[in-house]
Amino acid sequence: MSRVFSMPRHGLTSGLLILGLVLIPMPLWAEDAAEAWLEQMSKAMAGLNYEGELVYQHGDQIKVLQLIHTVRQGRERERLISLNGVPREVIRDQDAVRCVRPSSQAVSVDRRGGSGYGFPSLQPLTAHELGRVYRMRLAGQGGQARVAGRLARRLDIQPLDGYRYGHRLYLDEEYRLPLKQEVLDHQGQRVSLIMYSRIKVDPGLPFEASQASPLSKDFSLIEYRPRQKVDGEQPEAWGLSRLPPGFHISHRDFRQDEGGISMEHLVLSDGLASVSLYLEPARPDNHFDGPSRLGAVSIHGRRLQDRQILVIGEVPQVTTRFIAEAVELR
Repeated sequence: MSRVFSMPRHGLTSGLLILGLVLIPMPLWAEDAAEAWLEQMSKAMAGLNYEGELVYQHGDQIKVLQLIHTVRQGRERERLISLNGVPREVIRDQDAVRCVRPSSQAVSVDRRGGSGYGFPSLQPLTAHELGRVYRMRLAGQGGQARVAGRLARRLDIQPLDGYRYGHRLYLDEEYRLPLKQEVLDHQGQRVSLIMYSRIKVDPGLPFEASQASPLSKDFSLIEYRPRQKVDGEQPEAWGLSRLPPGFHISHRDFRQDEGGISMEHLVLSDGLASVSLYLEPARPDNHFDGPSRLGAVSIHGRRLQDRQILVIGEVPQVTTRFIAEAVELR
């Protein structure tokens, strides 16, 4: 998978102390109600046809997107169109993620398949999985707000340790769709925001509305296919000695870029936050050691013998460092 970001590119103990002060007990009904709304949200994101415009802010960057989500006979497809900056479309379905870049007349296709529909940073969530590392609370009547002209209820997801951020969701009172999401650090400061400015649930929205714009024959195709391991192939020559609490390996694949350079990609998730780990041969042009940040995204690089390790995710820097330092060669 291509990785494009700019480079010039803390303490865990203090974060845990702060968490201990702010995570006060809450009524059980608030937790039960939060779990019910969370399950309903996941079903709404997957099962409804809807279209809208949303704003994504992280760091000093602001992106405006149009999102179209359609479903037919249980098959989902989603189309994201950038409305500012460099023109781009992303189409996700269960088979692939396609990125159309009109400015470079290129289409990249990742055959790993899409996951997480309806909101760019949210994946289908299960209350049982999240309950191990987060505390959830549905706000009462005082937690109502208007988002995109619709009435929404606030759902707070607070981390139980310093390895993940907190989340504040505003769910549509009628449909339970997420209308706004704030990601909060351990001081309660917002590090990123996604919010609809307009949204319409439309049962009659045609499935074709989520397909890509017509392309000319001049567009080039870049296809990424995970390399399948063959019988008898030796096990990976590296692994993770440990994982941050609550995280598990949700995906692993092997691929080659256009230059034939092999790359291994690992995704770790706690059910809400996800972190990508890339491992490739070390070269003079990809040397990167230590931490960096890009808005709300933490990055940590490490050289390990002849390998370059890069860990990226919307998590605290202690988490990306933990994962990078856990890589060991066998």
